[in-house]
Amino acid sequence: MMDSAYMGDIMAQIRRQEWKMNTVGTTAENRTGADVKDDKKGMKKNTYEFIMYQKNDKDLVLAMWSDNIIV
Repeated sequence: MMDSAYMGDIMAQIRRQEWKMNTVGTTAENRTGADVKDDKKGMKKNTYEFIMYQKNDKDLVLAMWSDNIIV
């Protein structure tokens, strides 16, 4: 299942737990539930640097990258 930038982690969790569907897509940082502000400030643009976040109690993984050339 693909989704848009307006999806939050709650909808991804519902899809995974209730509908047994995986979700791949983008989301705004304020919809993730992850504290990414300090990590985001430290990332250099135009690099292949990325950070993965995983929820401790949910089957959900988030990735953040900084304006990569190839995505």
